[in-house]
Amino acid sequence: MRCQLKTGDLIIWTDGTPGVLLRRFDMYNKPGRQNDYPTWCWHIAFAGPTPRGYSEEYGSSEVNIMNLGMRRRAQ
Repeated sequence: MRCQLKTGDLIIWTDGTPGVLLRRFDMYNKPGRQNDYPTWCWHIAFAGPTPRGYSEEYGSSEVNIMNLGMRRRAQ
């Protein structure tokens, strides 16, 4: 079963920098237009400098966060 990401979740970027998920948004959603196939992205607040590969404007794709194993797992 796939776990859903939510605001406040801790992630560990690929270089080891910890971050907190702030806001989920559809990258291609335009005002007044419904997107039938949303592309979910997250804005992330990092503890320290912004890691390489993270876009302040576009955030990070939810698919990348899940597939690259950035989500912190329970121990």
